[in-house]
Amino acid sequence: HPINVVWSAKFFEVQKYLSLTHHAYSPLLVVINKAKFDGLSPEFQQALVSSAQEAGNYQRKLVAEDQQKIIDGMKEAGVEVITDL
Repeated sequence: HPINVVWSAKFFEVQKYLSLTHHAYSPLLVVINKAKFDGLSPEFQQALVSSAQEAGNYQRKLVAEDQQKIIDGMKEAGVEVITDL
């Protein structure tokens, strides 16, 4: 399970170990109708693409920070976090 699920479901209260396998990636997509996108000015198209890229980078940063807080909380709760797999 993703660590945010482990945390929110309080699995850490009964589990002794957490293995960080990094076995899954959950992409988020920004989707727009091609005809609508092609109808936008080139400047607006570029602004839209740049903003989506910037938002994606920011989202990944927030997720990494959140995951680290959760990992720290689990360690404080006595869970052994295994990273060397």
